[in-house]
Amino acid sequence: MVMRYKAKSIEPALNVLAFHGKSFRFAGRFLNKKQLEDCARLYRFCRFVDDLVDKESDILLAQKKLDRIKQNLELITAKFLLSKTLLSLPNIIRCKIAWYQS
Repeated sequence: MVMRYKAKSIEPALNVLAFHGKSFRFAGRFLNKKQLEDCARLYRFCRFVDDLVDKESDILLAQKKLDRIKQNLELITAKFLLSKTLLSLPNIIRCKIAWYQS
């Protein structure tokens, strides 16, 4: 049960935050728009995981679902780090070439 959601709008995350995280939403008044949106997305994800576990009566099944989420997060992180590394390769190569030429 992986969240497959690419919101073009921040509204769904802000709605979850407003409904479930009233004090957190209030604190969001001290953040700029981007920070609030990022926090709302994070809160929505945490709420999703919390609800997933709370609604599951079978503890082993809940653990399996959490393990699957963890695996997906690790995969996403690995892909992100690989892409950042690949994108920085031209700069690394230029630096090494400059070092060898000096």
